[in-house]
Amino acid sequence: MGAGGVGGYFGGLLAKAGEDVWLVARGQHLRAMREHGLKVRSLAGDFTIPVKATDEPKEIDDIELVLFCVKTYDTEEALAKLAPAVSDDTVILPLQNGVESADRIGKALGYDRVLGGLAYIESFIAAPGVIEQRSQIRKIEFGELDGSKSERAKKVFEVFTRARIDCQLRTDIKKAIWEKLVWIAAGGGMTAVTRSTLGEVLGFPPTREMFVSVMREVEAVSLAMGIRMDSDIVERTLKFAQGLDPCMKTSMLRDVECGNRLEIDAINGAVVRLGAKHSVLTPVNTFIYNVLKLEDEKNKVHRKV
Repeated sequence: MGAGGVGGYFGGLLAKAGEDVWLVARGQHLRAMREHGLKVRSLAGDFTIPVKATDEPKEIDDIELVLFCVKTYDTEEALAKLAPAVSDDTVILPLQNGVESADRIGKALGYDRVLGGLAYIESFIAAPGVIEQRSQIRKIEFGELDGSKSERAKKVFEVFTRARIDCQLRTDIKKAIWEKLVWIAAGGGMTAVTRSTLGEVLGFPPTREMFVSVMREVEAVSLAMGIRMDSDIVERTLKFAQGLDPCMKTSMLRDVECGNRLEIDAINGAVVRLGAKHSVLTPVNTFIYNVLKLEDEKNKVHRKV
């Protein structure tokens, strides 16, 4: 559901492995996949395959698993379209940014259908029908929200493994989701607000200090919510970031440069919102959120024009 950079890449791998996959997309991207198949350009190897694609999930019968990969600002619209297609046995695995996806999906379609999940990957639609994947890391982490290792989660793991998808079945998926937020709030937020590559942000001491402050604030909010990450999460995430390609552009920076809608409400906005709810100060995330929210509102006007 949402066959863009994330959904197109992992959905493509599943289809390539022989699974019965439908890709839900729209516009030129959908038309290109219907006419020419899906082309994936990846560091792990390029491939082109014919795919089944639609913009109406209700056309699909007997859905066992949904990889829910739409941008967070399209969540409610996508859930409304998905609702008629799901059954009691359908499992929904969100691979979205932020920490609130499972709750939003659960409220709409039932918590018993939802796994917790996340993806570490740099990928995007390079052209209609073409997914470009550039990062060395292309991994899915998922698990039951209650920490159990259910049979359905094990089955999903087996399917992913057969498709040669790097994946990890976790019993602490809520912690894992917050660990990712530590990274994307700092990496996405700081590169987007400065319009700079990751290397430029980390190479300039004042912005590197802000980068670390963003992560400290996310850590503080998670602790206030009773989710305890490893004590070295900030240091470990900074080391991870420093090991990436310094020319890397995060998806949020790319969206700013292209004038696209921003997932700022689900990332830095969530830190600000949840921080206020639990009486945790988040000044750097608030600064990033306010600046990028203004950018998003300005772009909204231009997109309408």
